Amino acid sequence: MFNFELVIAAKHSIQIKWAVNILTVLILLLHSTNYFYGAGLPKYKTIFFIQDFISNGLCRVAVPLFFCISGFLYFHDISQDFGWKSYISKIKKRFFTLVIPYFFWTILWVMVYFLMVQFHQLKALVNNVFINDFNVVNFFKLIYYLPIPYHLWFIRDLFLIGLISPIIFALNKYTKGIWLIFYIPVLVYKQIFLISIFVLTELPYMTIFFFSIGSLIALNYERVLKLKFSANYLVLLIPLWLLAIYLKTEEFWYLKSNVVYYSIKYNILDLVTNVIGIITFWKLLQLIVREDVRIKKEFLNYSFAIYVLHEPFMSIIKKLIFKMNSEPSLPFIIYSYFLLPVFVVIACFFAAKFLTKYVPRLYTFIFGNR
Repeated sequence: MFNFELVIAAKHSIQIKWAVNILTVLILLLHSTNYFYGAGLPKYKTIFFIQDFISNGLCRVAVPLFFCISGFLYFHDISQDFGWKSYISKIKKRFFTLVIPYFFWTILWVMVYFLMVQFHQLKALVNNVFINDFNVVNFFKLIYYLPIPYHLWFIRDLFLIGLISPIIFALNKYTKGIWLIFYIPVLVYKQIFLISIFVLTELPYMTIFFFSIGSLIALNYERVLKLKFSANYLVLLIPLWLLAIYLKTEEFWYLKSNVVYYSIKYNILDLVTNVIGIITFWKLLQLIVREDVRIKKEFLNYSFAIYVLHEPFMSIIKKLIFKMNSEPSLPFIIYSYFLLPVFVVIACFFAAKFLTKYVPRLYTFIFGNR
């Protein structure tokens, strides 16, 4: 999903490449939950709870860690001076790597969904109020604010955060990252700080926080290389992470059952699970991945394509299989949860290979020069 430079230490470059591929798979598992389709099946509440524990707990670490990696890669070739030329260069590059793929796929899926609702047999697969009531305003919402391939909010926010990168650079440089401590209350009370920025999108609180942590690591990279973190700490970190995820999942289901949309407790647990999860994941990765381990470049190149293509493809398949089985059994729910991401990864991988083989220029354009 990312490009890598030689200035990164070899071991960290390999670890980032492995992380990108693993996190891409975790994102798919995060999106494979099917308890919304089994809402009328309270007898399966336990398995839905487990799904949420895995997807919105264990796999959720992929989102903040992706932003950390993005922040690190954005600033890793900058020492202590972030000039206007460097800023313009990075924005231009990200226009092709982020903006073009974002608008291409959001517009394409609007067109696909609009065509689908014209056919009675396919209309049930399109549950989108903006498509059903299609007009210019709703078209804009579908392109920018609530895209049909909803996961592309990550790409949108990644570009937007690049626009304010000089501010992040200055804050990290002159406060040595201390400002992030004072930013934590914003994450905890984020529903109160409903500040609008960049036209019709809420300020991406989590994006700013974890992207800034990644940039802080990049600006202090030589010091980070000297840090020693014993694997023995994992004996404490892993149980703490699992406990925090369990408490967060309990709070989520409590809020859901009481039709409450947020709580300060949930926000705190979400932040705690993200921070502990990032540290735990990265240390486990360091133990597993060695410098002499190489990852097949072909799969690495397709990780971004797999990420982009998997939704709403996965959601459509879920709707189809649950439409065909309105009263699913417990094994059906379990198998569909775990096997669907595997199928989607394979399908997206071969779709990307097909495009690179027969229309390589188109592939390069729609996937951001990757």
